[in-house]
Amino acid sequence: MDGKDLTDRQTILDVATSADLNMERFEHDFDAATLDQVGRDHEEGVQTYGVFGTPTFVFESGRAAYMRLRPLPPTEELPAVWEQVRALIEERPTILEIKRPVPPAQ
Repeated sequence: MDGKDLTDRQTILDVATSADLNMERFEHDFDAATLDQVGRDHEEGVQTYGVFGTPTFVFESGRAAYMRLRPLPPTEELPAVWEQVRALIEERPTILEIKRPVPPAQ
C-alpha cells in the first residue's frame, strides 16, 4: 500500500474511507476484532473457501478468488475490471487459475 504502515490505525481508517466503506460499521467491526476472531475468520476462510492469501474475494455464489493486480488500473477503469473479474469467476466456474508469468526487471 505505497509503503504505508498497515499496522497504524489511522492508515487503515484512511484506506477504508477512500474505499467508500460505511465508516460507522467499519470502525465498530475494527474495534471489536480480536486476534481470536481473526483466527476464527481465517480458519473459516480456509475450510469453507480454500483461502490461501489476501485479497481473496467471496462472491454471492459462494465462489472465491484471489486476485493480484500490479500496477493498479486507473481509478476510472476499476469498476469495469471488477465486473470482468466477477463475471469470469461467477460465469466460468471451470476456470480455476490464470497466472501470467512476469519476467524479472532488466
